[in-house]
Amino acid sequence: MTARTLTCDLLKDSPLRRMDVSLPFAVDDMDNRANLLYGAWPERIYIIDESGRIVYRGGLGPFGYHPQEARAWLDRRFGPSN
Repeated sequence: MTARTLTCDLLKDSPLRRMDVSLPFAVDDMDNRANLLYGAWPERIYIIDESGRIVYRGGLGPFGYHPQEARAWLDRRFGPSN
């Protein structure tokens, strides 16, 4: 069994799937390419638009990590969440 197959099997039964959440998400390959490209360490929030452009890049955690900024951006773009 490959790591990719194992990851797909784990995601298949994830809580997101069971809750019928329609939010697209991605999983980094075993080569950590997304982590290397987006520098997600320490914690950092990125919002990437439909064309693949980074439209929000949060500060480095833990002190520059402010999830409420990402929420505010999403609310401005898509309207407030319930």
